[in-house]
Amino acid sequence: MSHLLHVKTVVANPAELEGSTDYIYRFALPNQAADFTFGDSIKLIGYDLSTTTVKAGEEISFRPYWKLVNPIGKNLSFFFQLYSLQDVEAGQPKVLGQFDTTPMHNTNAPTSTWQDTNEVYLGNPFSFTVPAGLPSGKYVLAFGLYDYLTGERLQGQDGGTYYRIDIQVS
Repeated sequence: MSHLLHVKTVVANPAELEGSTDYIYRFALPNQAADFTFGDSIKLIGYDLSTTTVKAGEEISFRPYWKLVNPIGKNLSFFFQLYSLQDVEAGQPKVLGQFDTTPMHNTNAPTSTWQDTNEVYLGNPFSFTVPAGLPSGKYVLAFGLYDYLTGERLQGQDGGTYYRIDIQVS
């Protein structure tokens, strides 16, 4: 069963059913494992990423896999941004492209409704288009969570405010 992702366990109410428990699995693991906690609330446990080498103007597909550490009680938004590696290393990341949505894009499951710390919350896949005309080079895909009412980002376990994936634009 190591090739299955345990998503949720549903224990029936004993008053209604006699001890029935259902286990829900996904038949594929994330193509990249991760272990990165935002704030003390939500952990990125993995993601699917179509490629780390792309041409300017092409799309990258992405899907996050989340796990609740502590119920948060408010709705968070998800940002996905592109920076040049040189700007990141200089401590001056400038947004070259951006996509914002909810952590479970196109669903009716805002983070305020997340309660089960054993459930894996599957973000819907989305596509991000690398800006046309972008020079060849090394770039960073950065993503994280923020309070959309205040704009404040959740701090990651490394002290930063985003998870980083290095990519190459050719």
